[in-house]
Amino acid sequence: MPSAAGSTPLYRVVVFGAPDDPRELSQVLELTLGMHATDALVHARTAPGVSSLALSREQAERVVAGISAVGLGAELIADADIPVLTRATVVHHASCRETGLEIIELHGRESALIAWDDVDLLSVGQIPKESSRHYQTNEMMTVTSGRRTGPSTFETPVTPGPEAWILRTRPFRPYRIDHKRMNYEYLGDRKTDSATTNFRLFIDDIIAHAQRAYLTPATRAYIERGSVADYSFDTAEELQRATLLHLLIRRRIAGAPGTS
Repeated sequence: MPSAAGSTPLYRVVVFGAPDDPRELSQVLELTLGMHATDALVHARTAPGVSSLALSREQAERVVAGISAVGLGAELIADADIPVLTRATVVHHASCRETGLEIIELHGRESALIAWDDVDLLSVGQIPKESSRHYQTNEMMTVTSGRRTGPSTFETPVTPGPEAWILRTRPFRPYRIDHKRMNYEYLGDRKTDSATTNFRLFIDDIIAHAQRAYLTPATRAYIERGSVADYSFDTAEELQRATLLHLLIRRRIAGAPGTS
């Protein structure tokens, strides 16, 4: 894998669209970086998004020029300027208040109050959930969601469900919400027995209050009850990658520093 070992700072390339044929993009990587054809095609198929290749500025500029030549939007960004989503706060209890989105800690105390104007981006997608494995014993049937040694009689897949990423601006902070791991008590009489329905009510409340927030295309498809295919992702990591890409698009539109 090409890299700029020993040089600082390192850069990555953000590709803002997917080529009709990934081989167009892979050929750019072969020509500009001398990558092996197979490795180049693997990387090409991750577009759109932030490339995993750590490059020198010169290398990144060559790649961006090559990608632009085949009709795709691309920019380089310094590693240090890429927002970090991997340390997101996982939210289990929140309330939509007139004053903002209240994040509540495990002991029931407020840990953050995010003013609605500080909700910068909302990213919703449906992702696969972990399957449950069922094991027959002599006495009873047990259910686990983790790995377990010994024979299993059958495995029941869990229906895919929605997940949300909420990105705050001042200061920047990402929050991640799994629809089944949330406490929706703030909904009061609107709360139902369905986590999926409660999650949708929660998202609707956020959108009603955070009117300056950027809604990703998948989020719009979700709230407009469009085709499930338009807001489904193969993995949680894919949703995270899409969230990062749309944050960078948001900053690009706003003319924020960080990309060049």
